[in-house]
Amino acid sequence: MQIIENDKIKSIDIVTSTSINKEDDPYMNNTSILKPCPFCGANAHIWVRNNQEISYVRYMAAVECNSMYCEAMIDTQWFDTGDEAIQEAIICWNRRVE
Repeated sequence: MQIIENDKIKSIDIVTSTSINKEDDPYMNNTSILKPCPFCGANAHIWVRNNQEISYVRYMAAVECNSMYCEAMIDTQWFDTGDEAIQEAIICWNRRVE
């Protein structure tokens, strides 16, 4: 479940890329959060991956265009929480140059 206030996600379920397909992605076609692809205009989806180490878990997120003909994608650095990674990915994807 996600709660958006002032264009920021307050809480969100973490989805690992190893356990979900694009067809089952809960963020697929979520146009209320992600702007369309800046290259082809298609909707985009976001996913989260974790890097489980022996003593800690880190998270990175990526936003990817849904079009099978477009390879637009951004990803983030590693964060301590999935929420931080998702927020950074959304900000980066939605940024547009005037």
